[in-house]
Amino acid sequence: MHRCQSSHHRGLFAICSRTAVRLLATVAICFTATVSTATDATVTLTRATHQNKTIPAVTAVGLQATGTSGETAATRICILVDTSASQSGVLQQQSLEVVRGLLSNVRPNDRVLLAAADTTFASMMTDFEEAQSSAVVDAQNTLADRTPLGNTNLLEVLRSALEPIGTESGPAAILYIGDGPGLTGILPEDFALTVAALRDSRVSFSAVTIGTKVNWPCLAALAAETGGNVVQPNATLTASQAGESLAPRMVAPILWPEDQTLSITSSANDATVAMLPFRMPPLRHDRESFVLLLGPLDGSVLEFSTEITPLSDHPDAWSNVALRFEIPEQQPSSDNAFLEQLARNAFDTGGIFLPLLGRTGFD
Repeated sequence: MHRCQSSHHRGLFAICSRTAVRLLATVAICFTATVSTATDATVTLTRATHQNKTIPAVTAVGLQATGTSGETAATRICILVDTSASQSGVLQQQSLEVVRGLLSNVRPNDRVLLAAADTTFASMMTDFEEAQSSAVVDAQNTLADRTPLGNTNLLEVLRSALEPIGTESGPAAILYIGDGPGLTGILPEDFALTVAALRDSRVSFSAVTIGTKVNWPCLAALAAETGGNVVQPNATLTASQAGESLAPRMVAPILWPEDQTLSITSSANDATVAMLPFRMPPLRHDRESFVLLLGPLDGSVLEFSTEITPLSDHPDAWSNVALRFEIPEQQPSSDNAFLEQLARNAFDTGGIFLPLLGRTGFD
């Protein structure tokens, strides 16, 4: 998805490196926060490469929340069922099985809203309701009778889904069920605006993939940028089980980074370190979040503040948690040469399309 003409690789890489460094230098500030939970985070993995000496070394760093996660406050879940032309027949039935599986495992205090997703967002309900309510049953029946038509304008659907979510405060999440948008035609500007809207609203995006031509990179990038997950049914995981397994993860706590507090420092003389994506992805307890650091990591420290999802004992409190990571210097290896190409291709879009969703997405 991120394409760079090879003739421009070196110049573009250098220009974007300087841009990223200026961004990081601009937003770095001194910050002190009161840590009100037992949540912490750790570096889980570092892998480095430096095959091309004319560009900075590239190090992949895995980060993950640790400590007691706690139970989150009541959460609203917007369930988007793809009803485009690619979701007809047995695929439509599988999508509805995902819905039933999710609803069977939703907490009693959580509420859901079912909607169709194709060229537009079409809510099947007037408001969020309990999972076992008659309104949810009626919405499932309406979805079952809907004729799949058109294509999937996922970005516009997601922005529209934020409207009913925004009528209330408190935790919220979006689950999309389908094959994603077409494999071409996603504008980086539209993608970045949608991600920003989700992050600013503190709404995670997760997906269960259903279809023969799944745009996994797009769905994974959306989930990685917003603290969500992507599950793909297979021979050992039915569609219903996929929905059921995602239910607790949809309401798990997320540490949302505050962009203006991000700081990356290095003890190396005159060293500059850039990061992809340009915005730190949210952190979770149940999977890793990955970033690519470009430059020497001798004594490097990564610091930023996060806002954690309200917990059940303080449902209106978004607590601040300050995080500090000492990044261990990793010996470059030719086995990780793919990281250079990954960074090259990602730079022209600021890394927003990086599908580094947990260890599976990285490996």
